[in-house]
Amino acid sequence: MNDFKQINWGYLALALALAIMLWGFVTIQDNPQEERLFEVPVDYINLADNLALSDKPSTIKLRLNATSSVLDNLSASDVNAYVDLSGATLGQYTARLNFDLPAGVQLSSAERSEVTVLIDELAQVQRQVQVEYAGSVAEGYMTLPASISPTEIVLSGPEDKLALIDKVFVSVNLEEASANYRASLPVNVQDAAGNSLLQWITPQPAMLDVLVPVVSSQPSKTVPVNVTLSGQPANGYVVSRIVADPAVAVIMGAQRALDNVDYVYTSAININGATNTVTEEVSLLNANDVTVDTSLRFKVMVVIEREETTTVKDVVVSLTNTNAAYNYSLNTNTVDVVVRGPASAISSIRNSAISAQLNAADFDIGSNQGFLQLSTNSNVEIVSAQPLFIEVNVSSKEN
Repeated sequence: MNDFKQINWGYLALALALAIMLWGFVTIQDNPQEERLFEVPVDYINLADNLALSDKPSTIKLRLNATSSVLDNLSASDVNAYVDLSGATLGQYTARLNFDLPAGVQLSSAERSEVTVLIDELAQVQRQVQVEYAGSVAEGYMTLPASISPTEIVLSGPEDKLALIDKVFVSVNLEEASANYRASLPVNVQDAAGNSLLQWITPQPAMLDVLVPVVSSQPSKTVPVNVTLSGQPANGYVVSRIVADPAVAVIMGAQRALDNVDYVYTSAININGATNTVTEEVSLLNANDVTVDTSLRFKVMVVIEREETTTVKDVVVSLTNTNAAYNYSLNTNTVDVVVRGPASAISSIRNSAISAQLNAADFDIGSNQGFLQLSTNSNVEIVSAQPLFIEVNVSSKEN
């Protein structure tokens, strides 16, 4: 019995070994080891702050070994080739190339194991940035001068490369633009032949905020938006405020026509019987002899609140147009004022928001009766005051 078991185990071990060999053979056949040539960028690290690279190899060719499936998914950016310049000095400097390779990838050979670079002192210049345009704005539009922030930047690099600078610019594509162009754009630095110098020169900042106004070629004018309402809120409710977003619009036309237009109307918003805030998107209506972009949508919020009434007590009475030669004495210095308006305005109103004035211009020496002039800077309506007539005694200061 034991001999039978031993014979079985032996066969099993042999079968397993054969299976592994067969699997390995098939795998190698389907996914063989290969060598391929890659050209990868070289990074330069740890260069002293007061130094700059004036000449350097930017790429190196490597022959890499891996399975075909790994190589099929490998790109030059997956390989890190770098040179440590922590000990570099002015002039020519030779340093060893280092490689970090992805898992499963081996280096078969490299174009070189060392690189020789030229090191110069770091210098800086300040240059103004220009705007270069590509494409044309939409028909009927034109551009106004661009705004760049900042307008001048600092360029750092080796002196010999800074001397080659011919143009510092941002590139703006205005193809079929019909509205203001806003973007954060990279700075380009070129020599006289149009070659980029960015591998040698560092702009500070490297990105600039650019605004190119794109306006109608017709004269235009910005005017407030006047919201049109239809109907009335439910009984006991009032319109508290109207908010339009945006609150202004651009109209276009002959200048004489623009001069006669102070605002534009929206399409009507129906608030009939409303007891809550009404929010709608509306379009603009063309005004006389001028045009607006009727495709634009404006969001309008009509705030509707319950109407309430309250009495504001102890509103101070003041005199206007007084005579410096007279003394004035009022039979009361404060009044109570009844106001009506939206609940939010009523709840927050204070007596300081109401003005109660008496015009003393026509007062003579003796007893006078003045009629209060009431006004407010709050969103309420003044209903009445108690008292409404104030007795004022006037006397001469000489007596």
